[in-house]
Parts: sequence; C-alpha cells; structure tokens
Amino acid sequence: MCYDPGDVGVTVPHSRICPIGLLSFALALGCRSATSSVPDGGSNDASSEPLHGDIARPHGLSMLDERMTLGHQGLLIDLGGELAALRFRGDFGPSVEREGATWGKLLGTSFSLGFVWTEKEAQGTPPRANAPGIPSPVFVQARVRGLKDGRATIVLNGKVVGTWPILRDETRVVVAQGGYASIVRGMNELSVRMNGTAKEDGSLLLDWIHIGTEAIDEQYAAPTPRDAMVQASVGGRAKRALSLRTSSFARFVDWLAPGTRVRASVAMNGVGGAKVSLVRLVDGESPNVLYEETLNDADQKQWRDVDVVARTKEEAPTLGALEWQIRAAKKGVRVLIGDPRIEWGVQWVDQNHQPPRGTDVERIAIVVLSRMPTNVTQIPEVSSEVVALYDWLTSRGTYFSDLRSTSVREQGAFASILTGCSPLVHSVDRTYARLPKNIPTIADTARQAGISTALFSTLPTTSAAYGFSRGWDHVASMPVTAGGNPAEIFDSLMKWTDAHKGSRWLAVVHARAGHPPWHISEATLKTLGPTDMSGGMDPRKAGIAIAASKKNPKRISESDKPRMWAAYNVSLAEHGKKLREWVESLERADTLAKTAIFVTSDVGIQPPDLLPLTQADVLNEDLLRVPLFAIGAGAPAGTQSRASVTSSDVAVTTLEILGLTPPITAKGQDFTRVWSDAQSSTTTRRGFARVAADSGRLSLRAGAFVLLDSPSSDSKLCQLTIDPTCTVEARTAYPIAFEWLAMAALRERKQAIRDRAPSEDVFLDPTLVEQLHAWGVSTNSDRTAPK
Repeated sequence: MCYDPGDVGVTVPHSRICPIGLLSFALALGCRSATSSVPDGGSNDASSEPLHGDIARPHGLSMLDERMTLGHQGLLIDLGGELAALRFRGDFGPSVEREGATWGKLLGTSFSLGFVWTEKEAQGTPPRANAPGIPSPVFVQARVRGLKDGRATIVLNGKVVGTWPILRDETRVVVAQGGYASIVRGMNELSVRMNGTAKEDGSLLLDWIHIGTEAIDEQYAAPTPRDAMVQASVGGRAKRALSLRTSSFARFVDWLAPGTRVRASVAMNGVGGAKVSLVRLVDGESPNVLYEETLNDADQKQWRDVDVVARTKEEAPTLGALEWQIRAAKKGVRVLIGDPRIEWGVQWVDQNHQPPRGTDVERIAIVVLSRMPTNVTQIPEVSSEVVALYDWLTSRGTYFSDLRSTSVREQGAFASILTGCSPLVHSVDRTYARLPKNIPTIADTARQAGISTALFSTLPTTSAAYGFSRGWDHVASMPVTAGGNPAEIFDSLMKWTDAHKGSRWLAVVHARAGHPPWHISEATLKTLGPTDMSGGMDPRKAGIAIAASKKNPKRISESDKPRMWAAYNVSLAEHGKKLREWVESLERADTLAKTAIFVTSDVGIQPPDLLPLTQADVLNEDLLRVPLFAIGAGAPAGTQSRASVTSSDVAVTTLEILGLTPPITAKGQDFTRVWSDAQSSTTTRRGFARVAADSGRLSLRAGAFVLLDSPSSDSKLCQLTIDPTCTVEARTAYPIAFEWLAMAALRERKQAIRDRAPSEDVFLDPTLVEQLHAWGVSTNSDRTAPK
C-alpha cells in the first residue's frame, strides 16, 4: 500500500513495507441504539466503537482463495499470483507466463515486502548443529530466471542474509543463508537488491520466495495457492479442497465477529496418518487451538466434518487470523481440507446484489451543513441554540453517531454524497479538482426516473465552477462575496419545494453553516466574545484571517479565538433555525409524511485548542468524524445508532429509498437496512474499511485501527484506543491488523486504477478567485486556466 492512486508499479523507496497473505474482503461492525437528548457521539475510545465493514454474503465466506498465505517449512510467497501486484512494492512489471508458471518481473534494482511471522513458528527455530542453543540463521530461497547476469543481496530486518547468484536466461532455485539476520514475531521486512543491473531493461523474473529456519530441502516443491487448491473426491463426495503436507499451514485473516464459526471437512490422501489443527491468532493474545485431530488410514475413505466456534458470542469482535496447520504427517501424505469457510452468527444481506427496494417516500432532501461536529461537546462554549438544534434533530429521527467522511475537503466529501464514490474514484481530491463529467450523480439517476431535482449551494467549492451544477433541473447559489445571510438559502429551498409539493423530488442543500466567513449582524457582533477583548476580529473576514494565519500565526491572537467560536455558534444556530422553518413548511403543506430528510455534514472541526476550521493538511480523524440525522423513511424517532457509515452511503441510501438502481460506480451501502436491528450488537456490515483520501494520501478506518499512507513516507498504523492522537506507530504490535488494512488499501488503489475518473481542473476566473480568497483558499495569481 505504498503508491499513488492510479500508479501501480511506480518506483518507491525500497524501505516501504507492504503486506502479503490471504486477506478476505470481509470486515465486521456492530451497531446499537440509545436515546439521548443531546447526542454524545462517542469518542475515539474504540472500546465502545463497533467494528466496521460491508454487507456480507448470505452463506459466509470461502477460505479457498489465492489471497491466502501458505507456508511449508516456513513461509511461501507466490510472486506470480493474481494479487502479486498488491503484495509488495518495487519496480514490478506485469506478470509473465513462462515454463508453465506465472512469474513476477522485477524491472528495476530493488523491491521490498512485509510479511507476518507467527509466534508459534518463531518458537520452532531449531538450534545450529555446531552451536547448540544458538538459533539457526534464516534462509531465503527462490525460484528465479535471470534477464541479466548479476547478484542479488537479500536483507531481512536490516541485516544481510546472503546473496543469490543470477545467470542470464537460466532458471534455477537459489538460496541465501549464513548471515545473522533473524525473524521476529509479527511484522518483518524483506528486501531484494540487485547489483550491476540497468533499471530500464529489467533484471529478474521470480516465481516464488521461500523464507524459513528449518533445514533446506534441495528438491523443494513450492506449494503455491493455485497448486494447493484441488478438486478432491473422498468416499464419493467431491469437494474443493486445500491439499497440504506436513509442516504446512494456510492462514486466512478476517474480522471475527461474536458467533463466528468455521465449517470444513478434513480427510487424508496417503498412508501413515497426520495431525491437523485450526488455530486462532489475534494480536496481543496467545494462540488458541480451536480444533485438533489425528487422522488415520480410515480418513482416506470419508470426510470428517469440522464445525467450531472461532469467536464466542461473549467475546468482543476483533481482527484475527485463522490458520490451518499440518503436523506429524508421514512422507507422501497430504491432508485435505474440504470447502473451508467462515460463517457468522447473523443472517446477512448481499447488498451488492439486492434489487432496489423502494418505499412509499416520494421526496428526499439531503441537507449538508458545512463544518458540523459529531456532537455538541466538541464545540467550545457551545450555545444553547446549537444544543437545541441537535436535540431537535435527534427527536425527529435517528442519529448516526459514527459517520466517517471520505475527505477533509468540503468538495471531496460532497462529491461522495452525490456519487457514492470515494475520492479515489470521483477524483475530487485536490484544491482545484472539478467534479468529472463522466461520474454519474444521484441527480442523473433521479432525472432519468422523472423525479424533479434541485441543488442549493452557498459554497464556492461546490458551485457551478467546480462542476456540481451538472444534471440538476434547478440550481440556486449564493456567492460567498455577495453579502447577505447565507442561511437564507433555505428560503429558496422553501419556495422550490412549495412549488413542487405535488411532485416527486430530490433536493440537495450545501449550506455554509459553521464555515467562515460568518454573517453576523452588527447588534449580535457587539455581544460576541470577551467583553474586554482588545482586538477586532471581523467574522465576515474570518476565512481570510485563518488562511493568512498558516504563514503568520500572529495573524490571529488568542483573544480572537473565543470570538471566532462564538461567531461559529451563531452561524450554525441560524442555519438550524432556517432548517426548522423549512421542515415546518412541509408539515403545513402536509407533505412531510412522505418525505425523507438526511441532515449531515461534509467535514468536522478540529479540537478547540487549535485554530477553528483551519483547512486541513492531513487526514485528521477529528475532521473526518461528522454526524448524520435521518428523519422519515422509517427512521425511529429519538434513537441513536452506532452503525458505521460513510459519506458515500448517503447517495446509495437515497436512490434505494426511491426504488432506483445506484450507478455501478457507487460503492456505498443503504444504511437504513440496519434500523430494524438497531438493538443488536451483532448487526454487521462487511467487506471494506472506511476510506478517506486526499492528494494521493489515504486513510482507512476499521474499528479502533487507522492506517495512514502517503506516497512520500511509510505506511503507519494507529490504535486509537491507546493512542487517540495517532502519534505512535502500532504495526509491530498489531501485525495482523496492519496486514489486513494494508491489503484492503491496496485493493482500493487497484479499484481506483480501474474506475477512477480522469481529473478535471476548475477554471480560475477572477470572480472565482475572489470567492475562494474570501472562503480562505489561497490561489496563485497566474493560475487562471486549467493545466
């Protein structure tokens, strides 16, 4: 997970770590409900946070997949598998078919990869024959074909293992050993560095790499995943199976929800017996043997069924690995593990294959209040009017306290709300990125179904100049430089909905709300902030001041901050007042009963000790946490849901409620499907980590874990329960979590390569430059046309 969106095989520093192994597409979360007059929204303390993922398959998930980690007398890495490009980074070209095998092609001079070594394997290190008590050095063995003559230096965890001799046009198995490198429990880093080769011409083909500590088998036959997966018939029953010999293992990483089970069948091919085990591995826990059986000759004639609990209902959900281990098998014996699969303790819905359900809802409004925090406790000196707004929203519907935005930019998050795509796909992930023409929006889908559509925006970054006016029947805007109260955008909304009260409609509002500049009356301005305040902070120029403070922190004094937060409270409350007036107009028109309203935000706010509402430079969790209030469409009033949702879910939910098919590019989920199970902690969504992206950077959140990646630095894993500020590198302590999330990130990158829309730039004419300046976005004076 070490490259920019759209850049597979780009050159990266060889020190970057990327994972290998079988990783499922599954991930679990819980959700629960509670009634609260003022939503507390939870916190970054993941002890109370459910795990997150996607809707899973009705019958569980097969463990037979080329993404698994296989080992025999150590760890085996198949470089020619279909996911080889996701397993490590370096100058690798497309896979090459040769001599009946699929090879990975090293184009440059080096590559590196990370791998997980379990505690049990590390304990099995035998002593050196000539020095009892001293662990044997590791060996790194590979099947290679040279494209040039040379030597490859093998480095493990910063220490040299040895070298591989490479001969041009010769296929051979090479071994590096004899150094004093060691394997540690958890994450390890292996680097291969070619000597004396030209980067442009390519240097090496690799079939597989074998890492171990036991005696080397000169006739070693690598059990790659495609070789280990067979069709086996035992006792007249045919099954897809793994065929494993002694000292072998097959590891599968997944979220283990309460009630998770593993079902399989085991049998034996050969004479002499074998021992098979299923072990659960969880970061920070001792290995747990879930199943162990000694097979005998009778097991050549029939399958033994296996049904074991991988995570009890009393245990908390967690990321873990399930590992089949084969021990004490006689030579020539193969243990068959037939149709192994993970099944969960809940009935699942395959969201990706469900037809649109539709409801009796005829009208939907999505109201996005910019810079709205998840809960009122995040706002310094929160006003009673803002508390009343949150109370009112909660009393009218369901409050989702765990929505994670897809971007720290207002336009990026709003694009996800309209398209159901992450910024990796819709490409609105830069300051001057415009919504591409070929990404379908909810407006496009609704208009095709004869539904009237309207967009109301007071943000310059979601205006027509940024491409957001495309596809709507009606567009209304209020330029940030026009003066006047931006909350009056709801008056325009009220007029439009009143004119269409007999029609089906879709309305989307992107209101300025908490984002500066704030429109404050002169009378109100006199009451803001400390009475003894010496400075003069004009809320109408706050965006300019905040932008300038990045270069000159003295631009905003400490005494300015209270007044800015006070202005923030006033603006948010004013927008809330106008929102309530509009909802009351729907009630008077007797159209609210068949109207669904989603109130959410684009980006959150930073902690109060920082400058309020500063444009973000990092994918900060405080900025990514925003609220969602669902009114109508069957949402239980006065309830709170802990279901994990994203900005992209809003688009898919909107279309599903209207009975429309979301575009194929939309990858969000219909979050209203979890309302009926709001009391169940086992309600789960599976299949992805929640992704936020910006300017090539990536952040994936799964439960307590956050994986950060930047093209210019190493991947970083954070565990928010013990490190809410995400300052400590945790991948060594949580290698399984790191492996899963890093692999999930690579899949997101791979999907973006296939689906990402071509980036488009806005045209910075003088009018837009003036608006962006007032908004707090600095522009280059010479950049007046797209590049």
